[in-house]
Amino acid sequence: MKRHLIIAVSSFVVILLTSALAQEPINIGVVMNLTGHWASIDTPCANGVELAASQINGAGDILGREICLEIVDTMADEEETRRAVVRGS
Repeated sequence: MKRHLIIAVSSFVVILLTSALAQEPINIGVVMNLTGHWASIDTPCANGVELAASQINGAGDILGREICLEIVDTMADEEETRRAVVRGS
């Protein structure tokens, strides 16, 4: 029983260290209407998302991984929004 616990804990530590050492960025897709009739609402929101990502990256990232944003302008078009969401999934 003790041996199984040691193996389980060791495996968990290896997984944590491996994921922490991986320096791949965290990619976040942001779908916004930056042009069109919703631009006055979504543009400040997009600026806030960029500011938050910048502050997080400036404070040392998340577990050593940088946040990378991909902001997509859907132009207040339903079909473009659908394409952006499908493309990101």
